[in-house]
Amino acid sequence: MVGPLARRVRRRAGPGYLLVGDAAGFFDPFTGEGIFRALRSAQLAIKYIDDPHGYSCARNGAFQAKERLTQVIQVFVQTPPLLELAVRRLNQRPAIAAELGNMLGDLEPAHLGVVWRLLGP
Repeated sequence: MVGPLARRVRRRAGPGYLLVGDAAGFFDPFTGEGIFRALRSAQLAIKYIDDPHGYSCARNGAFQAKERLTQVIQVFVQTPPLLELAVRRLNQRPAIAAELGNMLGDLEPAHLGVVWRLLGP
């Protein structure tokens, strides 16, 4: 049995430090949380090197929408009937499947609207 891989931290920035990449916590590698997040958070850290609060705010703005999306996906992954429904709908709706893939691959901004369109009529 494999346990959850998600890791959270209490603070991602403070006097004298800014956490980037996986050190700043991650939700689940299943949904593509790796290299892009590390590089993007490093870019933000450079910009806000002397402003931990600014870094925290910018980081939240950069990743919050995708974090919400990956949390919803985890509910599906952990609930077999929901996962079966989602897979069936993804097969029936290739444009939505492509859009979701682009969001998970950080090729376009994430939003929850894609989930509602996937599940809707």
